[in-house]
Amino acid sequence: MNYYALAMRLVTARSLHIIQLVGFSNELFITFTSLFNGLAG
Repeated sequence: MNYYALAMRLVTARSLHIIQLVGFSNELFITFTSLFNGLAG
């Protein structure tokens, strides 16, 4: 049971880290797209 809780905590931390990375790259993509649209338009 202790190993299970530890594994769940590790998976949750890893998932949150991945979500943060995805969110950051998504914001970067949106910023780049809006900049490109501003230059093109």
